[in-house]
Amino acid sequence: MAGNKYIAQIKAMEHKQHRLFYLVIILTVMLVGVVGFCSWRVVTVKRQNKALITEVKQQKKYIAEIKANRVAKYSSSAINHRAEIAKKQVDGFFYAVNDWSGDNYASRYKRAQKYANAEIARKYIGGGSQKDAQEQAQNFKANKMTSKVISTAWFTEQADSNVVTGLYLMKTRTKVDGDKGTYSEQLFMITYDLTKKAVESIEPVSLD
Repeated sequence: MAGNKYIAQIKAMEHKQHRLFYLVIILTVMLVGVVGFCSWRVVTVKRQNKALITEVKQQKKYIAEIKANRVAKYSSSAINHRAEIAKKQVDGFFYAVNDWSGDNYASRYKRAQKYANAEIARKYIGGGSQKDAQEQAQNFKANKMTSKVISTAWFTEQADSNVVTGLYLMKTRTKVDGDKGTYSEQLFMITYDLTKKAVESIEPVSLD
């Protein structure tokens, strides 16, 4: 009887060993599968990143070509007397709007209307009441915030009529409480009417 008992125990142990053996095989296969999947995923991600980098480079090249073509159409050498008059007036508009401190911020809209109609001035400056502008001016004054036009450039077509069209590039610096300031550049497509002595349209042009 004791012998049969030992035989049964041995068979039970052998059965457990077989189960453990198959379990090890299954876990090994799963591990190999996981490693294989991870390796495939890494390769796939690398390929996707490479494709994305290539696409970004192509987009940058395309944008650069657009800029080159745009500037080629407009040239500072094409400025004549009509264009010079327009440039002074366009400068007047952008200085009125972008050259400010807390003391004169609230009067930007009024000053801008010397160079453009109310609709154009409002479109560029934005909405809001005079009261809002005055409150904002007080806030700027309290924080010693200022905006300064650093430079402007005028790229225009040959102006043979009373309507002058061109690209206007402006660089500004905004300072807060005496810091070094933040610089920004903006490019606009401008149409100026010499007869009306007013900016007819201002459309932002992306520099990206």
